[in-house]
Amino acid sequence: MEANRYLWKIHKPLVGSVIVLLLLGALTVDSASMLLYLRFPSVKYLFFAKHVFFILLGATLGYLLLNIRTRFYLKGWFVVLSNLVILPLLFLVFIFPARNGAHRWVQIAGLTIQPSEFAKIVVMLTLALLLAPGRSRSQETLAFLYLGAIFLLVALEPDVGTSLFLLAVGIFMMLLARVRFKKLLGWGGGLLLLGLSLLIITGRVGHVKKRLSDFFSGQKEISTQEEQALVALGSGGLTGSSPGESLEKFFYLPEAHSDYIFSILGEEWGFVGTSAVVFLFLLFLFSGFHIASSVNQPGASLLAYGLTISVVLQALVNITVNVGLFPSKGLPLPFMSYGGSAMLSSLLQAGILTHIWMWRREYEA
Repeated sequence: MEANRYLWKIHKPLVGSVIVLLLLGALTVDSASMLLYLRFPSVKYLFFAKHVFFILLGATLGYLLLNIRTRFYLKGWFVVLSNLVILPLLFLVFIFPARNGAHRWVQIAGLTIQPSEFAKIVVMLTLALLLAPGRSRSQETLAFLYLGAIFLLVALEPDVGTSLFLLAVGIFMMLLARVRFKKLLGWGGGLLLLGLSLLIITGRVGHVKKRLSDFFSGQKEISTQEEQALVALGSGGLTGSSPGESLEKFFYLPEAHSDYIFSILGEEWGFVGTSAVVFLFLLFLFSGFHIASSVNQPGASLLAYGLTISVVLQALVNITVNVGLFPSKGLPLPFMSYGGSAMLSSLLQAGILTHIWMWRREYEA
């Protein structure tokens, strides 16, 4: 395959940071899933096996992506096709039964898919196309309307955290594309007010109020996830209790293998381990920005900036939730948390970034 001759051209710091994060995540997921193994001995190591399966699937898709020389993700037909796939899925979530009070998943051929994870990529592809240099005012307006529609659909699931995340990444890309700040402020504020109004009307704002009140209250129960996450991090000390020796994963910290994997890593690997993870995401950030500033096509550059900030912002939110600086929100830690849709989305974002770098000097986009 053609990419075999060009793989040496990959952005080594970016790919290296992803590989190390994947390894640390796999080890921690295996440890954090111990309680699930004890509860369901018949499916022992199933969670770890599924986690590794999605890593391998994402890596395979990424490798196949690198064999495609043309920057197809900047083509209008591909962006339209991606939207024709993701938009129906975002509507279909409301047909399937709710889980924990939210409609966020669809089941296709026995597989459970979270469309909002892949919507992140499709939103960035669409905005990179609509906000290209030489755009008209109608294209800017269409970009706002499109972003607003996705924002509201995801918010109504309800998944307020992911919807705000999508809005933040979209506005970041618009700022880079030099959309007027006053226009951004007006549209962004309007979308937030509309989203809040719809949540109130549909009665889906209760869990948001509770999380915010719990976070800002000075009298939180010691049994809350946020407190137990801090206990896990604090007990890790400098070098941790050693891999596999976490105690917080046993009944104390729900979702230890997904949303709170950073705390389990801190307990087992200590300050050294958590600092390494922060460093790796900073390396991803600088590598992504280096790719974005090196590419010769404005649309690809804007997309690269969006992909980079998407991964790093999600990591920032997850880590700040784990250390108690941000209200609890179910954004997984990229490349590390358990979850097939989230893992595939993160690896595809890294794959597109790598492709942009490898073929940055190609002009047939």
